[in-house]
Amino acid sequence: MSLGIAVATFTAQNFGARKYARIREGAKKCSFVAVGMSLAGCLAMVLTGRWLLSLFGIGLNEPDVVREAVLYLNTTSLFYFMLGLLFIFRNLLQGMGRNIMPTAAAGAEVVVRIVATFTFVNWWGFWGVCIVNPVAWTGAVAMLVIGYYQAVRDFRRHIPPTYESVILNYDAQAKFGAPMENVPVASVRLTASPEVRSGDKESIRIL
Repeated sequence: MSLGIAVATFTAQNFGARKYARIREGAKKCSFVAVGMSLAGCLAMVLTGRWLLSLFGIGLNEPDVVREAVLYLNTTSLFYFMLGLLFIFRNLLQGMGRNIMPTAAAGAEVVVRIVATFTFVNWWGFWGVCIVNPVAWTGAVAMLVIGYYQAVRDFRRHIPPTYESVILNYDAQAKFGAPMENVPVASVRLTASPEVRSGDKESIRIL
């Protein structure tokens, strides 16, 4: 959750500065971090689950309770990575001012939990209870990822198409004393970094 809050702040700052490439790069790196942390948490839960249960007074004299509790912890922890991605992409979208899809995903989580509770329990018993949350997380993440890629597509459509030409014309005036359209193509060599798409004019230079 803390990582998600940090992502929201990072995304909002770069969205305001039109550094869209940094948002995409941040999404990738934060997703890797979230998945790595989730896998570590899963491993810790699998290795220490019984000990954690003993802290709540659940001991060896209650083998059935211990077995079911361990099953729940292990099943849920296997999907912690989905929970991590849920926080990442929800806060990404909110940082970009996209609130419809996160709200819809939250509503879908509630609906999935209600439906899954009644259906999965009838099909698989207690194990059905164990996978209710993972299924809800997975469905929400699917919606949020779709919303994220829609936002990325919209960025590419709404970046001003004349921005790069404005910078090029400015540099052409400075170097050749003429607008870009009057400069021979053979006289111009354009270098661009990945930040070009983000609108970073320092990445666009005529050499």
